Amino acid sequence: MRHPVQRAGLPTPSGLRDGPINLDYNATTPVDPRVIEAMRPYLTTHFGNPSSSHHYAEQPRRALASARQQVARLIGAAPDELVFTGNGSEADSLAIHGTISAHRPLTAVHPARRARASDLRERRPRLIALARDRARRG
Repeated sequence: MRHPVQRAGLPTPSGLRDGPINLDYNATTPVDPRVIEAMRPYLTTHFGNPSSSHHYAEQPRRALASARQQVARLIGAAPDELVFTGNGSEADSLAIHGTISAHRPLTAVHPARRARASDLRERRPRLIALARDRARRG
């Protein structure tokens, strides 16, 4: 049996040793040990909901802001353009709702919603073109 190729000096995840090679990483993907170490404090000590207003939210909120900055720099985006989701289904739903909102009139009364609606109106032609292209390709 062939063993998975080691990635950039990282050990093969224990779940992949001496077993079949997993080619379905859509639902389950081994977590890089460096990611586990970076997450450990937020899984054990600083476990508050970063969206909450209580004391336990402070550290996770700062960590989330830092992660948002890092990812934004990595992909050349503004931090406020990023939306982190909890899973693939949530991301799919967000994309679908965004596409749908690009195809219907947008009205908003709250200032924050008005700004978002204005942003979507400006990007609508590009979103519609992307959706049509995606539909053509299946």
